[in-house]
Amino acid sequence: MEQAIYWLWFAGLFGRGTRLSHEMLEFYGSAEAVFQASEQELRQTALLNRGQIDRVLRHDTDAAQRQYDEALQEGCRVLTPGDSEYPDCLRHIYAPPSALFVRGSLAGLEEQPAIAVVGSRHSDEYGLTVVAQLSQELAAAGVRIISGLAMGIDQAAHRAAIKAEGVTIGVLGCGIELDYPKGSGPLRELMAEKGAVLTEYPVGEPARPGNFPMRNRIISGLSRGVLVVRADEYSGSLITAGHALGQGRDVFAVPGRIDEALSRGANKLLLQGAKPVTCAGDILEEYEAVPNWGRMVPSQINPDPVKLRAGSRPRKRDERPAAAVRPEPVSAAVSEPPRRRAVPDYLSRSQMELLKAIGNRPVTAAQLAVQTGQPVEEILSSLVELEIYGLIESHGPAGYTAL
Repeated sequence: MEQAIYWLWFAGLFGRGTRLSHEMLEFYGSAEAVFQASEQELRQTALLNRGQIDRVLRHDTDAAQRQYDEALQEGCRVLTPGDSEYPDCLRHIYAPPSALFVRGSLAGLEEQPAIAVVGSRHSDEYGLTVVAQLSQELAAAGVRIISGLAMGIDQAAHRAAIKAEGVTIGVLGCGIELDYPKGSGPLRELMAEKGAVLTEYPVGEPARPGNFPMRNRIISGLSRGVLVVRADEYSGSLITAGHALGQGRDVFAVPGRIDEALSRGANKLLLQGAKPVTCAGDILEEYEAVPNWGRMVPSQINPDPVKLRAGSRPRKRDERPAAAVRPEPVSAAVSEPPRRRAVPDYLSRSQMELLKAIGNRPVTAAQLAVQTGQPVEEILSSLVELEIYGLIESHGPAGYTAL
C-alpha cells in the first residue's frame, strides 16, 4: 500500500494537528507502524479509549484512498513525512501535517530562507503599502514569503513577492480546489509557477473556521521567522506568532499608532520582545551569519522607503523573544461559568482544564492561553478534539462555547 494512504488514514483517525495525533506519532514514529500495531500494543500506549482502538483495528482505508485519488485528479501531489520533498522544518513541529496537498514546488525550501508575513484581513491602506514594500524587498533579497492567501495583508504579501520575481508559498485552510478566498484563483496560479500553494486538508474540505488556527502552525513552521503587520489584539496573526515562539522561530512586528485598533496586536508583541521592523534590513540583519542570507536588498526596489512609527524600544542584537504571545487576561464579565455537563473520562488533564474554562460566552484560544497558561499550539489541538467529541462549539473568530 502507498505510504500516502497510511498517512491519510492516520489523519482521518486522529484529526489534523491534534494532541492525540502528535502523541501517537511520537510513540510509533510513523502512520504505517500505527496501522500494523496489535490490539495489545495499542492498549499499552494508554493513549486510546476502546472506541479509538476499534477504529484503528478496522483498518478502513477507503476514505484515505479516495482522498489520494481525488488529489491526483486535481493535479496536485501528496507529500507525507516519508517523502524527500516533505519540508524537513515541518517534521519537527508540534503535530506535523500527516500529508500536504501541493500545487507547485517546494524544492530548495531548506536552502532558501523564508519569512512568514501575516496580518489583518481588513487592513487599511497604510498596512497594505507597508507590507507590499517589506515583502517586495525581502523577496528581492532571496527570501521566500510564506502566508495564508487571506484577503488583506496575506494577499498583498504574496503579490509583492511575485512583483519582485521572488518565490512565495500560500498555506490554505481548506481543500486545494476550492475558490477560497473567492477570486483568488489567478493569484494561486501565479504562485504555483515559481512557488507553491498547499494545504493539509483533502479535496472537498470546506473552509471551516476551526481549520485556520490549525493551519497557522504550518505557516510559522515553514518559516525562519514571522512578521506581523496590522493586527488587533485578538487577531489570528497572534496565534501564528504564538506558534512561532513554540517552534523556536523569531517574531517581528511593524509598530503602529497607539490609538489604532489595528496596531494593538503588533504593539503588544513589541512590548513582549518581538523585534520592531521599519525596513527589510531589520529582518535581514538578524541572519547575516546564516548561509544564504548574504544578499542585500537592491536599492532600486524602493529608494524612498516608508517611514514607520516606532512604538517600542528595539531589542539588542543578541536578545531573542523571551515571552509567549499572550493577550490581556479575560475579565469575569467576558466569560460566564461553564454549564454543568458530564466530563468524559478519556480526556487529558489539560483538556479537562480547558473545558472548565469554556463557558456560555465565546472565548478565543488566545484568551484561554491567558487563563490556563497552556501553550497556544496545544490549546488549538485540544479545541479541535473537544469539538469532535461534541463538548464545545466553534463560533469562528469569536471563539468557542460549551455545549
